[in-house]
Amino acid sequence: MKKIYAIILPGLAMILFLASCYKDKGNYSYKQQMPLAVDTAGKTNTFSVQKSVTVLSIDPKVVFEEDPARLKYLWRIYGTSTINTVADTLSRNRQFSQPVEKTPGNYWLELQVTDTVTSIKAVMQYAVTVTSPYPYGWMVLYEKEGNSEIGLLRTSDIISGLSKDTVLLDAFETINKHKLTGLPLFIQQSGRMWFTNNTAGFSNNYVIYAITASGGAMMDYVSFDYLTDYNGMFLSKPAVIKPGGIEGAIGMIANDRKIYSTYLISPYFTGPALEPNKGYEVDATSFVATDYNVYDQKNMRFLIMSGSDPFLTEFQPANAPAALFDLSNIGKVLQFQQNGYNSYRYAFFKDPSGNGRYLYTISFAGQNSNPRNPSIAKIDLTAAPGIQDAGFFAVSDRGPVAFYANAGAVYKTSTLTNSAELAFDRFGAGEVITSMKLFKAVGSGYTSATTRNSQLMFVSTWNQASKQGFVYVITVNEVSGQMNTASFKKFGGFGKIADMSLKAN
Repeated sequence: MKKIYAIILPGLAMILFLASCYKDKGNYSYKQQMPLAVDTAGKTNTFSVQKSVTVLSIDPKVVFEEDPARLKYLWRIYGTSTINTVADTLSRNRQFSQPVEKTPGNYWLELQVTDTVTSIKAVMQYAVTVTSPYPYGWMVLYEKEGNSEIGLLRTSDIISGLSKDTVLLDAFETINKHKLTGLPLFIQQSGRMWFTNNTAGFSNNYVIYAITASGGAMMDYVSFDYLTDYNGMFLSKPAVIKPGGIEGAIGMIANDRKIYSTYLISPYFTGPALEPNKGYEVDATSFVATDYNVYDQKNMRFLIMSGSDPFLTEFQPANAPAALFDLSNIGKVLQFQQNGYNSYRYAFFKDPSGNGRYLYTISFAGQNSNPRNPSIAKIDLTAAPGIQDAGFFAVSDRGPVAFYANAGAVYKTSTLTNSAELAFDRFGAGEVITSMKLFKAVGSGYTSATTRNSQLMFVSTWNQASKQGFVYVITVNEVSGQMNTASFKKFGGFGKIADMSLKAN
């Protein structure tokens, strides 16, 4: 074998030598191929934009020494993850200038430049991070042209270090390109992590429920992307569409005066709850965050809700002779209830007929398994100022104080005595109160030491003459309930506001 190689290799060397000595006398014309490239020198290749809001502008420097009319352009976008590689064509212009309508996440924006004569192609990738234009803030559900819209109020009162307060309007139509039909009723963020499907694939997410008189919508909490309509919120579509209230934190909704609830990892409602003895009827006041008991307005009593069906059962009568009231037989119309100071439930009631107004302090601890005396306090507020036409209420988490409001003023009252008094009435001329919510969270960037819990009152008003809605942010002493009448914030630009809620993520 070595001998064969020895013969072949010298022969090959001779052939190469002769070839190198041959002089080509042909008459040929050569022209160097001009390059096609996207020059990135001094250019930004990484961008962060807010979905549907920020206009992303890129003016690429294309290197090409022939006629630029020969070039065609293609901009397309696709996800950086392996589960989201479908490319969407966005533009065929040389310059890119438009908002990015993609679910928040990380993407590649790819530019392809093609020479239509030679088919030579240059490709450039830009890293694009799409963020939510609606991060942590205070959601405002308001009327707009006979339908509903959502605004987001971002203020340093609840966002530590925020340099400028802002109001973001018309979030629903901005993101989803269609209207949220029906007059506004309620808005809530779910309190659990749900398994939802959006354009970025399956992921664990909270959801936002926006409820209107004709139904509403469920949305992704990060992007405000529309997920489904009111009917789609239910595993089985209700025969009658009649929204009556929602508690997103534990997943309860009232429809046609019956209660439906979510179960495990699903954001969709099941029900209605099976009828207890004597039946039941619920409304927007009937349930609260964190507790699975509801108030039956028909029979004026509390009921226990359990199971995934769900089903309702009665409380046992109080077994203490000195009980101030009985959960199984309150005998009054519930106006408002909320958990508050010392983990008690605070509930405002009125007599079915007559002027009686009351504030109950209730302990539900152990009521389900070992009924005892639930009554902590019962205060007669019938003679309290402004109470007869009060329609808005709130309760502090950090002190024995509660609040109520009528059309023109906010009042505070002790949860221990009937010492009610005016707290705030510095609203603009012609304005009437349409909703009131006490801020009951730590706040973004705040700590347990600097928490804003129960220190801020959000009050919305409406001026019928000017057709303007406003939100007041008023500082509150979380223990005494004293409200700062000298310094407060007022934000406008809304329609008539029906409800407000925290967007906590």
